[in-house]
Amino acid sequence: MNLFELPILVRPEEAAGITGLSQKQLARLAKVNALRLYRTVGNHRRYYRDDLIKHLKGDKNGNN
Repeated sequence: MNLFELPILVRPEEAAGITGLSQKQLARLAKVNALRLYRTVGNHRRYYRDDLIKHLKGDKNGNN
């Protein structure tokens, strides 16, 4: 994987702004595996931007 192929991670408040959902709703979606979640070393949530965009498009399986 080259440097330009790394996934872009966003903080919960940024993810909420992208999707129009609350941070609590995003956490619930991650809990039921509807969104992938990355945890930092400090145990902070980060969401994959591509997953948020796919979720907005209504593609729950991650297909384009």
